[in-house]
Amino acid sequence: MFHKFESTQISQDHTFVPIRKSKILIINDSLLLRKLLIDQLSSDRFEVYEAEDGATGLAMANEINPDVILLDYVMPGMDGHEVFQALREQLQFANTPVIVMSGRYDEVVQKFGAPFGQYDFLPKQASHDQLRDRLNSVLPMTVSESYPEADTTSVNVAVQDITAVMAHLGQLENRLVEEI
Repeated sequence: MFHKFESTQISQDHTFVPIRKSKILIINDSLLLRKLLIDQLSSDRFEVYEAEDGATGLAMANEINPDVILLDYVMPGMDGHEVFQALREQLQFANTPVIVMSGRYDEVVQKFGAPFGQYDFLPKQASHDQLRDRLNSVLPMTVSESYPEADTTSVNVAVQDITAVMAHLGQLENRLVEEI
């Protein structure tokens, strides 16, 4: 059911480096909202997983070790706050970004505290652009584990690499024009 696709990025030596997709885990009891989020987020950058309740979400988190978790607040059984607490008790999830999605901002703040400390908040009615912006703010570009020496945070390096490749292509084009 799950597959891994690696896109590429040009490294400093102008070779192509596979970029690891960021793993997003959606824990939400609403099938409709899960499917909507999966449709919005499935891309070359994101590998999306889903869980229909808190217990399943915790098990899935342990299995896939997500880079970010989109967590519903109101769910039967374990609510979002209980899932959040259980995640934070596990060392491997101590720093995993959690975005709580709810229409009940005041209630979430009362339970979790103010957002932007240990978690982030996004209203369920958020637009696709708001969701992408929030994910972009918590997720760095990640490079495949098979290339740990690659720079994973510098957009400037990628731009320089692209510029160098474009310059090289320009030189090749000039040579071709000269030969014709």
